[in-house]
Amino acid sequence: MGDSEPKRICLVQEGGNSPGYNTVTAFLVEQLGRRGHAVWVAREGFRSLVEPAFLRLYFDDESAVKPEFFEEPSFNARFLLDTRGAAFRSERYPQFKNEKTQKVASATVIAQGFSVVIVMGGNGSAEGVKGLQRLLPARIRCFFVPVTLDSDIAHTECIGQHTAAEVGSERVRRLVADAATHRRTYVVEMMGSESGFHAVHSCIGGGAHYAVSTEPLVQKSLRDLAEAISKRRSTVVIVAAGYASSERQAEAERNVRAETGVKAISFTDGGRREYFGVQGAAEYLCRQLVHTGALASIKVVTESWSRDLRGALPNNVDTFLSQVMAREIARLVDTDANPAMATVLNGSVDSVPLADIATDNSVDPRLIALANSL
Repeated sequence: MGDSEPKRICLVQEGGNSPGYNTVTAFLVEQLGRRGHAVWVAREGFRSLVEPAFLRLYFDDESAVKPEFFEEPSFNARFLLDTRGAAFRSERYPQFKNEKTQKVASATVIAQGFSVVIVMGGNGSAEGVKGLQRLLPARIRCFFVPVTLDSDIAHTECIGQHTAAEVGSERVRRLVADAATHRRTYVVEMMGSESGFHAVHSCIGGGAHYAVSTEPLVQKSLRDLAEAISKRRSTVVIVAAGYASSERQAEAERNVRAETGVKAISFTDGGRREYFGVQGAAEYLCRQLVHTGALASIKVVTESWSRDLRGALPNNVDTFLSQVMAREIARLVDTDANPAMATVLNGSVDSVPLADIATDNSVDPRLIALANSL
């Protein structure tokens, strides 16, 4: 039990799914409950701050009965430790980027009597909570926990990144074995719409031969890669899902215009503008390699990216991060600290001011070099 005055706290799961959302939520409820605070969760992320819907959470380690998820006035967060995914979020809510929407959310937070809001997510969610904090009175504080397999938040490791790299590496290992057995080349698309972190780490961890990040390869690099593949009996190339995304979308728009006469046909997927008929990154890279004319008559198989790794249970490293970040957030809440994000870097637990949270999609050049064994 902490010494601070009991607070009414709201948790928000936002952003794309990643291993660890439910785990860190459970640990937050446990740590905050031990300090005497009352915890609620927004049922569907930021959307539920605009269209109010909340559920009371508690943590009972000895409860033997699992209540129905959304049919009870309260829910034992202990059971979230063994639950995959993110139980209290929906699809991305791009409307939250608008200040008008954030004002509605801030009014809800005030009306519900919350004195603390804790948001979990990636770089988009971080921008959302920063916008929300600017509209709230100083007595209401927001905190942030980085949960993203893309590891796109600066100054910290992110919950989910280690599990995703482990699961991705195991998928790559199986394809490396199959490629060697059948003497073929695989071009494998891995997650990462704006960052090559997951692709590079899965490549190195799985023993693949080359990793391609999100930036388009120039013609010489494409030809060099095609020639290197042609000299081998088997090769596995990993490519980030966001590879040459602008070029692929522009091509899809041109194709639609040529076929229908319509200038552009697009739809919104989680706040991102996408075009019908966009070729996947693996297929697009494979086509580029073929067009160099340097690819010998070797069988090339493309594998589309696998969303299922987002549903993996967090491994021991991400579970550790969930524990220590939850404890750090609870400490910040109790000490009346300014709005901040919990961080873990090189084994050191700390925090950075909420306003200083920054996106970092870079990948260490030394790892990029290590991912090229051709």
